[in-house]
Order: sequence, then C-alpha cells, then structure tokens
Amino acid sequence: PRSTLFPYTTLFRSLYEARKKNSEEKILLVITGMGPELSTQAANYVFKSYKLQEAWLLGVCGASQIGYDAGDALIATEIASEDDSKPKLACSTSLITEAKKHFEKLSHRHEAAKIVTVQKVIDHPSDKIELGQKHDCLGIEMEAYPIAEAAREKGVPFLQIRWILDPAEYEIPPLDFVDASGNPKPFATFKAFVKNPSLSIKMIPFARKVQIALKNMNEFLHSYFEDGNIRPS
Repeated sequence: PRSTLFPYTTLFRSLYEARKKNSEEKILLVITGMGPELSTQAANYVFKSYKLQEAWLLGVCGASQIGYDAGDALIATEIASEDDSKPKLACSTSLITEAKKHFEKLSHRHEAAKIVTVQKVIDHPSDKIELGQKHDCLGIEMEAYPIAEAAREKGVPFLQIRWILDPAEYEIPPLDFVDASGNPKPFATFKAFVKNPSLSIKMIPFARKVQIALKNMNEFLHSYFEDGNIRPS
C-alpha cells in the first residue's frame, strides 16, 4: 500500500479514514511520535510488516538558516544525520515532482532542500544556525533518518516534507511538559507554568507558529487527498 507517515499527531486520522472508505488504494497511517528512538521503532515495524509502494513523512521542523518563516515548507532532496559518519540518503525524485505539483496549487512558500535529523530539540537560534552552516541544510528535525534508512534498505521510494515551526532566529520555549506525541502532560504543564509564570507569555507566539505550520500542512494534505477525487471530511 501507499504509506503516509505522520510523526506527531492524530490530526489527520479523519483524512485517512475518508480516503480509506472511498478508495481501493490502501493507505497506511503511522504516527511515530517525536524523536529518533520512536521513529526507529515505527520504521522497524512498518517496513517489516507491510509491503509498501512508497512512503511519505510529513511533519514540522526548525529552520536552520535565516530568511524562513513559520509555515514555509521544505521538500527534502536528501536526509542527512547529525552524525557525520552516516551517509546522506537521497529522497525519491518522482515523489519530489509529485509534491511540487501539489504545492503549485497552494499559496504558501516551499523550497527543495537538504534536511538534517538531530537527536534532540534544538531550541537556541545560534545552535540552529550553526547546524545549518555545518551541514548546508535548511531544516532540522528528529525522525526522518531512521525511516529513510529503512526505506532505502527495502527499496521503497521515500519523501519527507516539513513545515517550518520555528524560524532560525526564534528561540523555542521550554517544552518539558510535552509528551512524545506532542501533547501536553496536565500535571507537568501546571508545574511548568507555576515555576515559570512568564512561560505563558512565551507560549502565545509559539502557539501561533504551531497553528500556521499545521494549517499549511493541512492544506497540502487536502490537495493530496483530493488528487484522488476524495474530499477529506
């Protein structure tokens, strides 16, 4: 089946169900969670359990060069690891072409570029920019390399698309109260805001950036599903 991997949230379950019910084409939806450990587990399960025609990884990322805003899309030409000893993994040129056709219908900015997988959240602007200069990449994320590696081993065409959440010059507020699925943990959230009252002020612009990135990702998904004459619910 065609495989679409969403790393963070159940936001697109309704889209998946809409097409599944109305199309003979089978779509496997996998929610990996955040970080390379969880994405490795997901990749091992998916590529061992299913025979895939292609795999798409969609999610958000941090920009690693100045000049890119929340909601801008990065179509990965290749995936690199923060570990320089690992080889760079090229994304499918045919899937890149397909993705660009969808973006031509949309108004938000997109660019094809290298994206690097890191081991932890990079929150400080100087660290993001340093990684961008070191690896000559436009975006950083935490899930793609293990999935791209598994896809290559199985000979499955792979593509990653990321929507920028935090611009390179923007410092992410502390997110210790968020679980691996990207959802806030109630007690930890309460504790964090009591300990640091100014966090609530910092979270307002951050939440807006999340909203913009997910809105643009949602628009892309509508185009993706409507291309098969299926309108998401």
